[in-house]
Amino acid sequence: MTNLFDQNPEQPASAGGMGAKISDPAATQPLPPQPPEDIFAGVVSAPKKQRHVWPWIAGTAAVVIAAGVAGTAWYFSSHALPGVSLWGESMAGKSEAQIEQFVTERTDAAKVNVSYNNQTHEVTLPSLNVKPDAAAIADQVMNAKRSGNVFVRYMPWSKLDVNATIDASHADASKLNAMFGIDTHDPEDATVALNEDHTKFVVTDGLESEGVAVQPVTDDLLRQVYGDPNYSSKPITGTREVLEPAVTTAMAQQAADTLNHYVEHPISFTINGTEFAKIDPVELEKLTTIAPKATLGASSSATAEAKSTSPVKVTNAKDSSDSADAQQKPNTATNDDPTKVTTGGVTFDVQGIHDYFVNNVQPKLVATKEDRDVITNNYGEVIKVNAEGHPGVKLANDAANDIVKNATALLNGKAESIDLKGDIDPMNTKTSKRHVVVDLSDHKVYVYENDKLIRSFNMSAGRDNDYATGACKGDLCTPLGDYKVWLKYESQNMSGNIKLSNGKEEKWNAPNVGFVNYFSHSGCAIHRIATDSAMSDAGIVGLGNTSHGCVGIGWDVAEWFYKFAIDGTSVHIQQ
Repeated sequence: MTNLFDQNPEQPASAGGMGAKISDPAATQPLPPQPPEDIFAGVVSAPKKQRHVWPWIAGTAAVVIAAGVAGTAWYFSSHALPGVSLWGESMAGKSEAQIEQFVTERTDAAKVNVSYNNQTHEVTLPSLNVKPDAAAIADQVMNAKRSGNVFVRYMPWSKLDVNATIDASHADASKLNAMFGIDTHDPEDATVALNEDHTKFVVTDGLESEGVAVQPVTDDLLRQVYGDPNYSSKPITGTREVLEPAVTTAMAQQAADTLNHYVEHPISFTINGTEFAKIDPVELEKLTTIAPKATLGASSSATAEAKSTSPVKVTNAKDSSDSADAQQKPNTATNDDPTKVTTGGVTFDVQGIHDYFVNNVQPKLVATKEDRDVITNNYGEVIKVNAEGHPGVKLANDAANDIVKNATALLNGKAESIDLKGDIDPMNTKTSKRHVVVDLSDHKVYVYENDKLIRSFNMSAGRDNDYATGACKGDLCTPLGDYKVWLKYESQNMSGNIKLSNGKEEKWNAPNVGFVNYFSHSGCAIHRIATDSAMSDAGIVGLGNTSHGCVGIGWDVAEWFYKFAIDGTSVHIQQ
């Protein structure tokens, strides 16, 4: 069979068909063997793909770094940060419990020898009842650097030494003195408190003590605890000193003067200058404390700065000439707390003033006014309140927001009151005045209301008052002068005795004396005349003066007078 692949492509086959001979003999020579033709020779192969390893390495590294950062952050969330130290000792990596233990051990380890009166004793802070607030100090260390740059936070070369302090102001001086056989007591603070009538602040004096001074000892021990680089260990020679209380009598008196100024001129709440509420002495006491000694600019010994819990307070000053006003210049350098104001030796809780208003005053305010109704005596003093009354008040919704600011301004002498936003309908005051005149020469008791004579009674006075002139001629007289009714009994058994100027003794016994109104503290009263049987007002006429100094009136008018002459009613006795 003829191989089609062996034909000359340029020589066509003869017409005789596939079996015809070729005329060129060379064409009949067999060709040398040819390699098989690659049928894919025209196809271009793709280049081989190169595989890069570095992205995987970088990604893995990033994951490792992130895990490390997260692990570091997690670990140091419960441990002190790198670079943080306390008293010069590294706290990095310590837990809060470990830091507390360090503080306690460091405090307990400090010791010093104290010599006094040929005796030497080793003293430690625990032996003086001084204990550190280890938890609070550990909290300071744990929070150190956490508010700083997050990238610097975990860097050990970013250093922060926490200078935490230990309060040794309450060191027990009696413990130190007992070591040397000295019997001493703690100084006692002076106190300020309201009197029983709630009308005045009074002082109880403080008490000093004497003994070996404890502060130099605690100062030395604390220098050891704090790691003072200049500290050198050496014995301390004890010194005897007067131990002054933290609140001295002078401090308490200054505070009392300030408070009493505000009793007379209460802190008031106003709208457009019109008062609608005020702080009474009882609340004033709750809202104040005696300022610490350091605030007053006095010696700032550790013991002296300790206590400041005695209640006290103040109000707005209108007259700069007042002695209390002169003491009320605020010591603003000490007022780091914006809710407190210190002035005149007293620290005021202005946030407490706000809370008192919101909780005790504001709920009682009403929009419709009610006029006040009072009774006064001839001196203008209110002796009875028939109706307290109140203005009509409509506060703005945000009025209470101004109280802290305005109270601070008032206490700093920059405002007259705590003025708030709102509307006010001022109340009026209805006043009735009561007054009594006893005329010894007329033998009359005159009763006045609002300066008008409303009743008069016959009376019998002290038997030594001259009946014609009223002048006193002996020991048993009704005294002249101005008085106020201060003690009353519906019925009283009167008895007693007195030694007269002639040496004789006068005795009396009058049971069931009715409707007694004492006006003098020497025992003189206006009462129902002390007779065995009823005697009317008319029956007293011409009776003469019969008493030991009291003023006797008829049985038929005594009860009416008793009800009229309430406590505080003014009484004028004249000839």
